[in-house]
Amino acid sequence: MLSKETENILAKFIINLYEGEKSVEIAKKNLANSYNFDAYQIFNRLDRERKNFIDEYNIAEFLK
Repeated sequence: MLSKETENILAKFIINLYEGEKSVEIAKKNLANSYNFDAYQIFNRLDRERKNFIDEYNIAEFLK
């Protein structure tokens, strides 16, 4: 059995997780509805080395 304090911490964590996931889904929906959004083009701009995946190096280089 969990202590009341642990239950409260766990409940807050789950609520925060839910709210974060909800905001991500809203952002994804907004992007999908945007006429100018092209995920394939963005991927290609990030994957300059044509590795067929994006890593933290690609994102860091893009932000520079």
